[in-house]
Amino acid sequence: MESANTAAAWVVVGADRDPDTMCARIRAGGSVVVVGTPGSGRSFLLDHIRTALERDGHAPLVIRTGRTLSSVPFGCLEAAPDTRAADLREAPDRPSGLTDTDPVIVIVDDADLLDSDTARSLTARAYRKEVVILAAIAAGSLRLGESFDSPLADLWAHGIAQRIDLRDLTVDEAFDLIDASTTARPLDKATRAKIVSLAGGSRALLTEAVSYAAQARDAGRDPLTCLREVPPTSRFGELLIARAAELSGPHTEVLATLGRVAGIEFVDAIRFLPEDDVEELISLGLVFDAGAPSRHLFAHPLIARAASRRCRVGEVRARLDLMIRRMLDAGGSWWSEAIACELARRRHRGDLELESPPREDLLRRAIVDAARAANDDAQPAVAIAYAATAPPVERPDHLDIEVQHASALLEGHPSRHAVDAFSTSFRRERRLDPDAAGVAAECAIQQRGRLSRPLSPLVLLTAANAALLDMRWSIAEAYARCATEHPTSDATSAKESAFVRAMSLCVRGRLDRASQVLAGTDAVTTTTPRQEGADAVGRLIVLCGRALGMQVNGIEVESMRDRLRREGVRAAAADDRLALVWLNHLAALVFAGLGDAGGAAREARLALIRGASFRLSPWSSVTLMYVARALALLGDTSAAREIWDATATPSAMRFTLVRHAALMAEAGILEAEGRHQDAVTRTRAAVALAELAGTPLLTAWGVYQAVALGDRTENDMTRLSAIAITIEGEMGETLRTWAQQITSGAAPDSPLDRLRLAGPWAAPLVPGPARRARGHAIPLPPGTENDTGLTRREREIAQLAAEGMNNREIAEHLYLSVRTVESHVYQARMKVGARSRRELGRMIGPRQTRRTA
Repeated sequence: MESANTAAAWVVVGADRDPDTMCARIRAGGSVVVVGTPGSGRSFLLDHIRTALERDGHAPLVIRTGRTLSSVPFGCLEAAPDTRAADLREAPDRPSGLTDTDPVIVIVDDADLLDSDTARSLTARAYRKEVVILAAIAAGSLRLGESFDSPLADLWAHGIAQRIDLRDLTVDEAFDLIDASTTARPLDKATRAKIVSLAGGSRALLTEAVSYAAQARDAGRDPLTCLREVPPTSRFGELLIARAAELSGPHTEVLATLGRVAGIEFVDAIRFLPEDDVEELISLGLVFDAGAPSRHLFAHPLIARAASRRCRVGEVRARLDLMIRRMLDAGGSWWSEAIACELARRRHRGDLELESPPREDLLRRAIVDAARAANDDAQPAVAIAYAATAPPVERPDHLDIEVQHASALLEGHPSRHAVDAFSTSFRRERRLDPDAAGVAAECAIQQRGRLSRPLSPLVLLTAANAALLDMRWSIAEAYARCATEHPTSDATSAKESAFVRAMSLCVRGRLDRASQVLAGTDAVTTTTPRQEGADAVGRLIVLCGRALGMQVNGIEVESMRDRLRREGVRAAAADDRLALVWLNHLAALVFAGLGDAGGAAREARLALIRGASFRLSPWSSVTLMYVARALALLGDTSAAREIWDATATPSAMRFTLVRHAALMAEAGILEAEGRHQDAVTRTRAAVALAELAGTPLLTAWGVYQAVALGDRTENDMTRLSAIAITIEGEMGETLRTWAQQITSGAAPDSPLDRLRLAGPWAAPLVPGPARRARGHAIPLPPGTENDTGLTRREREIAQLAAEGMNNREIAEHLYLSVRTVESHVYQARMKVGARSRRELGRMIGPRQTRRTA
C-alpha cells in the first residue's frame, strides 16, 4: 500500500499552495509556516518542497518531532541524524557556527510538537538569519481556547515568516488530484465520485481511498462496492477511525445515529437530536444535506460506522428506539421513511422491543417503506423478506405491488400491474410497464379525460417515453403536453416532459427548437444547494439524452465533463446506486465523444455490470449502442461486440429507436470484423427505419454510413442535399460535404477510416459554422504519433497556449469553460513533466496550421 501513495503517484493540487513560490521565498532567505488541519496535505507539501530544494542543490536539515521528544530538552534536535543539528543545540542567545551568508534551511513537520528548547533556538536563529525555517503546524493547535505558546508563533506575527493556511480540497481540486494520479487511472467515474464524496475535502482520506479502491480493482473486485465496507484494519480504515476520534462525544453519538437513518429529513432529525450538533456536522462535511425543502440528510457512512464503535454500548440503539416509539405514538400524524426503514430492519432481525405492540396499519406502512427502499437499492430478496413480516390485510395495497416488483426483478422480467394504481409510489424506479402505460394513455387521449379513474402524469410520461423510443414523435409530444398540463404536474414532470419534446425535436434535426426547450429545463437539472424537483436519476437520464443529441448533431461533449463531476458527487454522497449506474452511462458517452476508447469501454462495461440488478430505462440501451458503435470505429472491436451483445436483449429491441441504434452500431462492428456485406445490409435497414419514422437527421447519418461503406446509389447525394436544407444546425451540410469528399476520392480508402471522419472526436472537413459547432477540433498531423500520452484536446490546448493565448482566450476560442481549460493545461503539464505553462508550450510547440478566426 505504501507504494501507491508515494510522491511519484501524486501531485500538489490547490490554489492555496504554490510550491514554486514557496521555494523561491525560501531560496531568498524567507521562512514559511504552513498551517492546516489533519489530512490537509501539510506533510506531502513539505516533502514536495524538500525534493525541489534538493534537486536545486540545497541540503535542507530535516527535524523530526513527536510527543515523546517534545518533553525532552532539545529532544528533537538530538534525534536529528544531521550533524548540523549540534550547532543549533547551543543556547539561543549564543551565536552558532552557522553564518549569515550561509543560512541552513530547516524543515520541521508537526512543529507544534517541538520541544520548547528546540523551538526557542530555531526562532532566535531565524531572527539572526542563521536558518530559514519551513514548518508545518496542525490547525487544531491554533483554535480558540487552546494553548499554542511556541516561540514559532512569533515568526509570522513579526513578519519573519509567511504564514500559509491550507484549506480543504474543493470538489474540482479533488477530481483534478485523482485525474493526475497514476494510481487512479484504472478507476471509473462513479468510483472517483464516491472517493471524492468520502474524502470530504481531506487529501489524506482521498489518497488512501484511491489506494484502497485501486487495490480492490486489481484484485478483481468492484471498487465501488468495496468502498461501502472498509475493514478497520486497513490503512484507509485506520484513517477513518482517527477521523472519528477527533469528534467530541456529542458529535460522535449524533453522527452514529444519523448513520443508521440515512436520508432522514432535517425536520425529523432535529426532533430527536440536538439541532446545533446536526448543523455543525453538516458544516464539517460529515453529513451531506441534499438540499431542496425537505433537506434529506446522509451521514458519512464510513466515519459514522467508526463513530458508532466509539459510542457506549446500547447508546445509539436507545436513541433509535426513542425515535421509533415517538413516531408510532404520533399515530401517523408525522412520518419518517428513514425511521420506518429502521423499524422494519429491527423487526426483521427480531430485536425490536417496544412497550406495546404497534398498530397494524402503521407497522404495514413502515414495512412498505422498507420494501420500497430495498427495491430502489436493487435488493429484491430483502424487500420480499421484509414483506413476509407484515400483518395481513384484506385488499391488495402498496406492499403487494412492491412484492410483485421484487419478484419480477428476481425473475428478470418487468412488473405487470395496473398503471394507474398507486402510481405516485414508483417515480424513483420508473416501474410502470411501458406497454400498459401506452394503452392507458391512448385511452385517456381518446376520451378526453372522461375516465372512471384518473391518470397520473407519471403514466402519461411513461407512455410518452415509450412512444419516443418507438419513434412516434407526434404521439410522444402529445402525451408529454398532457402530463405538463395535468393539475398535479410538478417540476420533475415538467423536466421529463421537456426532455421528451426536446429529444423528439433533436433526433429529427430541429436543433434550434430542441435547444430552446432544453433551456427551460436547466433550472431543474442543475445541482444548486436548494434545488427542487428533478432527482439524480432523472437529471442523469436527461444529460445522457443531451449527450446523445449533441453527438448526433455534431456538437462536442467536452462541456459535459463538469456536469459529470457535480452529478457524481451528489449521487455518491446520497449513496444513490441507480444514479451512479447512470453516471457510468453518461461517462461512457462522454469518453466515446472524446475518442477515448479505453475510458468508454470501461464505463460501459461497469454500467452493464452494476445496472444488471436494476430495471433500467430503455434509454440505457440507446446510450450503450452509440458507445458500441464508437468503440468499433475507434478500433476496440472486441469491447464493441461485447457491449452490443449484452445490450441487444429482446426487451430492449422491441423499441424502434433501440433497433435503429443497434443496426447502426452493428454495421460498424461488422465492418471492423471484416464482414463488409453484412455491414451494408444493416446500414440500409437502419436507413429504412429512419425514413419510415420521418427522421431526416438519422436518415442522413444512415445514408452517409452507406456511402462511406462504398454502397452509394444515384439518389444518395440528392437525399443528403435535400436533408441539409430541411434540418436545423450544420450537421446535415457537414454529412453532405463528407460524402462529397468520399465520392471525389479525397477521403481515405478504408471504409472504417471514412466512418471515423464522422466521429464526434474527428476534425471537421468543412469551414465556418460547422467547425464552430464542433469546437474547432484540431487533429494531429497525418502520421504523427501522440507519444506524449496527451489526449487530442490536451494537445490542442497546449498548442494554443504555446501561441501565447491565456486560459480565458482559449476557453472563448474553443467554446469551453475556463475551469475546463485550466484542468487540461494542468493534466498536460503532469503528463509531459513540464514545470510551468511556458515550458509546456515549448515542449509541445505551436500548431502547424493557421488558427481559424
